[in-house]
Formats: sequence, structure tokens, C-alpha cells
Amino acid sequence: MSEDVKILMWTPFFTETISQTYLSTCPELKCSIVSDRKDFHNSRAVVFHDRNIILKDLPTVRKYNQHFVFFLMESPYHTSVAAYPHLSTNFYTKTMTYRRDSDIQIPFGYVQKRKSPRPFDSDSWYQLAKGKTKMVAWWVSNCRTPSKREEYIAKLGQYIQVDIYGNCGNLTCPRSMTKKCAEDLRRDYRFYFSFENSICLDYVTEKFFDRLNDAVVPIVPSRKIYENLAPPNSFIAADDFPNPQALADYLHFLSKNLDDYLKYFDWKKEYESIGFPYGMYRAFCTLCQSLLNENPHYLVQPTPSAANVSAWYSKPGVCLDGFIHQLLN
Repeated sequence: MSEDVKILMWTPFFTETISQTYLSTCPELKCSIVSDRKDFHNSRAVVFHDRNIILKDLPTVRKYNQHFVFFLMESPYHTSVAAYPHLSTNFYTKTMTYRRDSDIQIPFGYVQKRKSPRPFDSDSWYQLAKGKTKMVAWWVSNCRTPSKREEYIAKLGQYIQVDIYGNCGNLTCPRSMTKKCAEDLRRDYRFYFSFENSICLDYVTEKFFDRLNDAVVPIVPSRKIYENLAPPNSFIAADDFPNPQALADYLHFLSKNLDDYLKYFDWKKEYESIGFPYGMYRAFCTLCQSLLNENPHYLVQPTPSAANVSAWYSKPGVCLDGFIHQLLN
């Protein structure tokens, strides 16, 4: 009986240890996730989380049939300071990030078709929408961001009530009350401001996918980024409007016309949103399957994205620099 293919986590994922749990959705695949470096020479893949790498604490050799995997869930604005440029070439052989053009994509969440359509109780949804008394909510802890989202929300707030929870506003939601806050959001608010700290290709975090599961409509910055990740008419894109005032006018219109507002939930009949960490589970299963598909005796060569990680990950156009200022002007 052949041994499981080993995947060695050289680093943690920030403070979290990636364990066998991350293969729980594909138990039929013969892989095991390990963190004991004694297994280095017996591992077919070694995974390095960019933000946890210590340059003095790296393997000095790579076996001919072994993959070194670049693992990162942050935007190009938030890579490591030293490891990212230093290890950009001649180190990694595979990439595993949130980007769809990674060798293995790790989505923060995803939308999938339901096994069978779910009945849509129009009366219940109408009563829920009718009972909402507040307009826009935003939970935020990072007040100065590469995307400059805070500038857009400041302008939007001149035309519509925006309730800001967390470090950047005057409302709070302590961790001990997270569940209650989610219930309040679902019951009271019509819209949720879902701008990321960076506006980059495919960079859509679990906050968006979690809100899709709530009875609120997410407001996102760019249709181009979100239309490939979520069903049609499941969100409102700010760049569909010439300025924040026009967006606010549309939100006011929806609040007074519930039939139009409820059209933003029609997609729930056929689709469901799957949040974090299931996208990561799926990615580690994909990594396992890719290793099982390879001949273990062949020489491993870097993939195009891994051959020069920084040239690929930070290439021009990946992030929409100045996008918020364009929306404001």
C-alpha cells in the first residue's frame, strides 16, 4: 500500500497551523498535511506563507521532484518586506493565491449552484425588507488604505446615512457580540459597503461572500472585478454611477421601491454563497490532486507564475491605482 503524498507547511498561516482538516473535503485523496520539518525530504510539496517567512530559516536545497509553493492571501500592497523580493526568482515552483490565474486558486469564498432550487418566499422577504429602517452599514478596522475607500465613503455619507462600526467610526460591535451584530445587520440594514483595502484583480475577501448570505445588498467598487465572482444582480457596483451622489440617489430609490430592491435577492433561488475557510479547503485538495497527477520521478520545473513571482503578482494593471479618485472625479 502506497504512502500518502506529504504536503509540508514550512510556515504557519499567520498564527494558524494548517492541518489535515484542510483536506477534510477530499478524504478519498491520499495526501497528508504535516508541519514537522523532519518530513522535509519525504514531502512532495513544501508550502511557504509569504508573510511568515524568515529568510534565515529556509531550506538550502530543493529535491528534484519537490515543489516549493508560494502561498499568499494578501494583495500586492501587503506582501512581506524582505522575503517577497528576495525569493521572487529561482525559489518557488507553484503559486497558490486568491488570484484565478494562480496555479492553485484559494478563493476567500465562492458562489455555487444549489443542488436543487430553493423556494423563494416572496411574502417573508417583503416583510423583512419592509421592516428595515437603516440604509448603509460598514464594518471596518483599517482607516487608511491603498484603495482610498475611506474617501469614497466620506463623500457618499454626504448624501445618505452610513453607519460605520469599528476603529474608523463611532459605533462598535465587540467580538463577544458578533452574532448579534450580524442579526442586527440582517434585520435593520438594506445595504452593506463592501470595498476592500486594495482594489485588485480577484481580491474579494470573505466579508463580501459572508454578506451575500445576509439579507443585505453589498455595494462594491468595480463591476469588472466582481462580475466573474458573483451572480448577476447580487451586488451594486459604484462604478456604474457617475459619482457618489448618483449612487446615493439610487439607494434611496430602492429603499422606497421594495419590488426593485428584492430583485437583488432573486439569485438565491439558484445559487448559494460559500464563505471562508471552505475556499482554502478546496485549494489544498486541488494541490493534493495536482501532486497525485504528477509522475513522482520527473524533474519539477517552475510554472510561469512561479518563475518570477513578483513580476507576475505585482504586474501593472493587477491593482487599480487611483480608482477611487476616478469615481470621485
